[in-house]
Amino acid sequence: MSKSVSNDALWDKFLEIKEQINQYLKEQKVSVPTQEQVDIASELRTNKDEIVEIFKKCIQGLGTHCDSHFKTMYKHIE
Repeated sequence: MSKSVSNDALWDKFLEIKEQINQYLKEQKVSVPTQEQVDIASELRTNKDEIVEIFKKCIQGLGTHCDSHFKTMYKHIE
């Protein structure tokens, strides 16, 4: 025999879960120290140029890799 659950019971459970998630999110926001965020941001600013260069090299490598595949496919199509 199968059991059925009413829509009201499902919505009540859903709202209960939603309240718990909201409570956890509030606790999580409070637990992150502001000073730690400032330290991370200043460290990223310090290393910004190095990070940008790494991304540029990766993007150029990806572009070159994709170009070689495109040229090979184009050659095979001809």
